[in-house]
Amino acid sequence: MFDNFEELSDVDKKIVEAIERSPIPNVPEKEIFAAAQKATSFYTRQQRILDIDFWKVVICCIPDFVSVFWMTASFLLGSCVFSYLITANHEISPIAYMTALAPIPILVLSIRELQYRDPNLSDLEKTCKYDPTRIYTARLWIGMIGNIILISMIGAISFRGYSFVFQMFSCAFISLFLMGALTLLILSVSDSSLPLSLVLGSWVLLSICLLSFPEAQEMIENIANGAFIIPLLISIILFTVSTIKVPAKKYA
Repeated sequence: MFDNFEELSDVDKKIVEAIERSPIPNVPEKEIFAAAQKATSFYTRQQRILDIDFWKVVICCIPDFVSVFWMTASFLLGSCVFSYLITANHEISPIAYMTALAPIPILVLSIRELQYRDPNLSDLEKTCKYDPTRIYTARLWIGMIGNIILISMIGAISFRGYSFVFQMFSCAFISLFLMGALTLLILSVSDSSLPLSLVLGSWVLLSICLLSFPEAQEMIENIANGAFIIPLLISIILFTVSTIKVPAKKYA
């Protein structure tokens, strides 16, 4: 087996002899090829955005639609609670309502995806051919798209007679992306969910209280539609950068 067998130490010779005496299993060539292909799939290779296997991995990491459930439940729960607490005293502004509650689902999803990740998957993710940062970035964006669809549906149904729908949705989406970026930033520097809970609670209360004033509502309603484009683009860019940088920093 070894050309330089005589040059080996006594211990190495015993190891070699033991290996030579061990029976070699007769494995079919097809099984060897299949095992090699499976092992090769875990090595890093050039990744493409349209890689079907990549999106299968992303979707498989969202078991039993738990994320969708929490996104929907958190938004509906927040809607019911704040409607009960606030509308008893004065009429709530649709702009304040949507701006305050729009980020709640994505915040809950971000906490679940990043703060409470299954530690048993950490080593497996590092050996996977797909970068974990890309997987978590894709999952956060799937959650964000679901958040946008959910808010659009609820806003269109609840305030279909409102005259300033564009302003309402613009404020909601700006707050959605900005709070999403802030959430990821907090998660990157703190292992506790307390700071995030304080920020979320303060945001909801302050935004509803401030934007429910007639003066603030009138000022927003008088803003031209085009003036919302730049703040919206900035908030989208901040969230995009956060979805890339934060998972990479947290799980490097």
